[in-house]
Amino acid sequence: MIKKIFTGLSISLITLSLGMGAVFAAGNKVVEVDAQTLNVRLGASLDSSIIYKAGKDQSFPFVSRDGEWIEIKLDNGRDGWIHSDYANIKEELKTGVINRKDVSMREGASLVAPSAGDLDKGDKVQIIEEYDDWTRIRLENGAEGFVYSSVILVEKHSSAVSRGGSRSSNMLRLATSKIGAGYSRGAEGPNSFDCSGYVKYIYKQAYGKELPHNSRAQYSVGTSVSKGELVAGDIVFFATAGSSDINHSGIYIGDGNFIHASSYDGMVLIDPMDTGHYSKAYRGAKRVLE
Repeated sequence: MIKKIFTGLSISLITLSLGMGAVFAAGNKVVEVDAQTLNVRLGASLDSSIIYKAGKDQSFPFVSRDGEWIEIKLDNGRDGWIHSDYANIKEELKTGVINRKDVSMREGASLVAPSAGDLDKGDKVQIIEEYDDWTRIRLENGAEGFVYSSVILVEKHSSAVSRGGSRSSNMLRLATSKIGAGYSRGAEGPNSFDCSGYVKYIYKQAYGKELPHNSRAQYSVGTSVSKGELVAGDIVFFATAGSSDINHSGIYIGDGNFIHASSYDGMVLIDPMDTGHYSKAYRGAKRVLE
C-alpha cells in the first residue's frame, strides 16, 4: 500500500546534476501487430523472403525503421521486417515490485533529497529510468520519484509456457535456428525437411527421442493434450488436405504459435494456430516428453 505521496520534483534536477552516473532508459519500444496475419520478411521489401507469420496483437522488440518498414526482433533472436501499415510502435515500461518494507521514495537520486512518499513491500511500480544505484519510478497513481535500485524486484515475463527448464529452451533454440531452411518431401535435415521430418529431427537432436517419419504415425506416440493445455515442445497436428485425416505436424512454441516445415511456403517458419488456415485444420496435440 502506498502510504503517503508528496508532489513536486523541483530539487531532483539539481540532485541529478551533482553526481549521477550512467543513465539507462527503461522504456523499450515494442511493435504490436495490427493485422490478423502479417508476414515478417528477411529484408525491407515485398520481394524479400518470408521468415515468420505474426498474428494479431503479437508484440516484438523494436530495432529500427527504414521508411515504411519496421525492423523487429523475433523470439529466436533473428531480425525481421514488417510493413508499418499493419503495425503500431508503442513505448513499454518495465514493471517491478517493492521488495522491502518502509521504503522512502525521494524527489531526487540522493538520500538527502526530500521525501516524495513512503512505499510498502508489494507496491507495484513502473520503471522509467535506471541509474548506477538509483531507479526513477512511477506509481499507480501517477506520482514519480527515486528509490534505491536494490529495493525493486523487476518483474520478468515469459511469452512461452514451457517445461523441462533449459532442456525446453535448447529445443526452442534449435527449432528456431532452422527457420528459412527449405522444404523437401522426404527430407529430415539438417538443411531441408518435410513436416514430419522436421519434427523427427528436432526431437532427435534436442532430446535424443526417436519419432517416426510420418505425421499420422507421430500422432500415435505420447499423451493427448487439449489446446488449452499446450506447452512449448508439444507436437501439434493438422489435416490440411480438406479431410479429417492428419497429414501435417509441427512443434508448439507458445503464444498460440507453432513452428513447422511448410510445403506451401517452401520452408521452415512460424505460423499462428488460432487464425487463418491452421485454426480450421487443427486436429490435436501430443505430449511425448513428461
